[in-house]
Amino acid sequence: MALAAFRCLILFFCGVLTARAGAPTLLTFDGISYLSAVDAASHLGMRISYTNHGAPGSRPGVILYNQEHHTILGSESRECLIDGLRVFLGDPVISRTGRLYISFNDYSRRLTPHVAPQLCSSVPRLPHVIVIDPGHGGTDTGMANPRLGLREKVLTLDVARRLKAILETAGYKVVLTRDSDQFVELKLRAELANMVGADLFVSIHFNAGPPGDSRIHGTEIMTFPLAGQRSDQSWNDRINDKEAYAAPVNRFDMWSEILAGCIHRDVLAALGTEDRGQKTKHLGALRGLNCPAVLVESAFLSSDIEGGRVAQPAYRHRIAQSLATGISSYVRVIERLKPGAKQVSVQNIPPSEPARAAPTRP
Repeated sequence: MALAAFRCLILFFCGVLTARAGAPTLLTFDGISYLSAVDAASHLGMRISYTNHGAPGSRPGVILYNQEHHTILGSESRECLIDGLRVFLGDPVISRTGRLYISFNDYSRRLTPHVAPQLCSSVPRLPHVIVIDPGHGGTDTGMANPRLGLREKVLTLDVARRLKAILETAGYKVVLTRDSDQFVELKLRAELANMVGADLFVSIHFNAGPPGDSRIHGTEIMTFPLAGQRSDQSWNDRINDKEAYAAPVNRFDMWSEILAGCIHRDVLAALGTEDRGQKTKHLGALRGLNCPAVLVESAFLSSDIEGGRVAQPAYRHRIAQSLATGISSYVRVIERLKPGAKQVSVQNIPPSEPARAAPTRP
């Protein structure tokens, strides 16, 4: 007993606690259910260490880790790092009585899919039908860069057609929500996907900064917010846009999160863009879907540097290839969780060409 107690003290003072099983204790703060970072680590099969300034924003925080995954949570922050990727939670991690707490929604539907997908319920079937959504179209031109003569609606359709060809070569059935310069209402895009029995939905967009600002650059990945949580944009606008009732796409929150993580990592690896994070937004094209879904903003057209790259056909093909690689990474996750399931072969999707420069942060 004395030896065991001594070992526990050594681990404690080193800032490391071994994960232990047990029912999590939920506490309520401001009407939101939270569990401690210690309990989260325990149930995820991870260990926990403490850092005074190693979390995003140089905040004090905790590091959850095992042999496969590494997550950093910062006190009083929504931003975390999961395996080196920026992910924005729906609620801030909070500090109470010397301990850090993560909201139960973020623990179960944001963190768990990334680091312990085997704990996620209702594993979907392996994808066979993939719907690609080229953003905007027709009278809706989307973002533009007049200096370079770029219009988002033209570029999204080009990337979507390239991605469709890659995926069809691999054996998938692929449907575009538009295959010409036409306006399609957001709700109708989801209805089309549901009608064809989509297993995945990927919406392709390009970003833009505030008018006149050409400095912002990088890649963002969007999913639909969890029911009862604010969108990422609402925190910036300081407007509470949380929705009390779940949308149809919320039934696939965990799998959308896994899809987003796979595409997030593979797009950054291929393009070498700045990681602006995985975020949430109440997106009309995603709301009514009956499958996992993400929206990808791979580059900023308002940046002359990134816009100039997107203007090149070879770069747009690289974007399409990176999206296909991310989809195949998702397929491999599902395959591991459903061994023996019949799948479309992904060996025809070669890995994306790595970027020449690693992603940087300002």
